[in-house]
Amino acid sequence: MNDTIAAIATPEGSGAIGIVRVSGPQATAVACRLLRRQEPPESRRARLVRVHDGAELLDEALAVFFKAPHSYTGEDTLELSCHGSTYLLRRVLEAAIKAGARQAAPGEFTQRAFLNGRLDLAQAEGVLALVSSRTSRAHRLAMAQLSGGFSRKVARLKESVLDLIALGEADLDHPDEGIPVLAPREARRRLEEIDAEIGALLDGCRRGRLLREGARIAIGGRPNAGKSSLFNALLGADRAIVCADPGTTRDALEESVDIDGLLCVLTDTAGLRPDALSHAERAGIERGETALKAADLVLFVIDGSEPPCAEDGMAREAIEKAARMRGVPVLRVINKSDVGTHEDWRAAGGVPVSAKTGTGLSALRSALLAALSVDSVGEAEAAASASMRQIEDIQAAHAELQAACGLVAREGSGLDERHIAHLRSAFEHLGLVVGKASPDEILDAVFSRFCVGK
Repeated sequence: MNDTIAAIATPEGSGAIGIVRVSGPQATAVACRLLRRQEPPESRRARLVRVHDGAELLDEALAVFFKAPHSYTGEDTLELSCHGSTYLLRRVLEAAIKAGARQAAPGEFTQRAFLNGRLDLAQAEGVLALVSSRTSRAHRLAMAQLSGGFSRKVARLKESVLDLIALGEADLDHPDEGIPVLAPREARRRLEEIDAEIGALLDGCRRGRLLREGARIAIGGRPNAGKSSLFNALLGADRAIVCADPGTTRDALEESVDIDGLLCVLTDTAGLRPDALSHAERAGIERGETALKAADLVLFVIDGSEPPCAEDGMAREAIEKAARMRGVPVLRVINKSDVGTHEDWRAAGGVPVSAKTGTGLSALRSALLAALSVDSVGEAEAAASASMRQIEDIQAAHAELQAACGLVAREGSGLDERHIAHLRSAFEHLGLVVGKASPDEILDAVFSRFCVGK
């Protein structure tokens, strides 16, 4: 971090304003050369300035200079809000590079904030989640992670694990000095308590992933149950062809929609039936089955106006089999309620809707959020907005705690070297979640996903 970096910090394309950001030990010198001043602008005060490339005037811009450590990166930083011409921004960046900076790599500004202690690794990944957020729930989740809620949860777990390590090692190192021994029953209780907390955190991480990345919802059932009509009704647009002829849907159609703040990727699948008449329909059914296996939730659509038939049973078995493979929920949707609902379907239960009139769609939206366990995610749960990298380390820590719990349960013993080895490994994995002693390759993988300029 001995060099100074620069980048365009706004998206490609023309606009009213574009920002060029410079950060590093030579940011003051770069600012003086660009602005043709003896001193940089006063720290944290916006000033109207003229930006030059040598003797050539490039633009009139708004400059804000941040003196270290009071900046995003913790370094001296210059931000120039220029007119948003793509050509002009490239020229300003080139001028900054001539003045002593170099082109920043993706995520390098946030990486410097992490290395300078302004953010931990979980908060840094919260920045990426915030930039990528597409719904109100994803935004709230990212803000909770950026504010440190997730990091505080992990820190409390680390402290609990460290306490157990300290008690176990003190007993092993000084068996004759009267240090209280952690009784086997108490050791088991505390191990199981930490293990349960990590399990709850993992469950929150799953919900956080759905809220951040979106939920994949597959719509399945027999032909002519009204799947495409429901697909269109949830989208609020006529995206899928609706026809009374069976086998109309020959492919798996996908569209994204915001359902009460949750990004959902809806997939309309071909009707499931054993006697598909054409190669195209059979290929569509195969693609639909693949979509069912990849879904986070399956909507099993039934034509409620007709009595149950063999095709309904075949579709139900195929859907439940696919759902069991990944442990995902299946929500029964009884369609065509405007025509009437057969008594057998009323007895079977489900969410009655009419894709044609829109009746019941609000209740269906609430039911699918509840099925995904994201209907009432509060701020505490929202703090568990973890990336896949973080989830893998939390899972590893969970596995180590479960191994220690298993030893205590089987042997009824207190903490010995084997338990402490599992605890130490769990502690290390939890440390990796927030970036304590993270290997360089992990840091490179995290920050490479950022855009240039962030």
